[in-house]
Formats: sequence, structure tokens, C-alpha cells
Amino acid sequence: MIREADISTTDNTIPSNKIANARIYYIGEGDNYDRSQSGFLTDAVSSKYWMF
Repeated sequence: MIREADISTTDNTIPSNKIANARIYYIGEGDNYDRSQSGFLTDAVSSKYWMF
């Protein structure tokens, strides 16, 4: 969540030190969406069932 008071009125931006635990999701189709998705190997290594 972003507080309205943290948004700059001159250029409609928010300083990065005012954002904590941000998660950014790309939903849709095309190159940006394809590149934002992790591959099967990354999913396997980062899963909680990885033995190492």
C-alpha cells in the first residue's frame, strides 16, 4: 500500500524508501510477461522440496 501523502504532486512518483516489501507482477501476454516468468529449472531449485 502507498500512502497518498507519499506521492509527489509535481511528477506523480514515490521515493523508493517509502515502499517496503513491494511485489510487482506482470500479467498479460507478450515479451514483458514472458520474461517475468521463471523457468522450470529455477522453480525446481527454489522449491521447498529441493534436497540441497
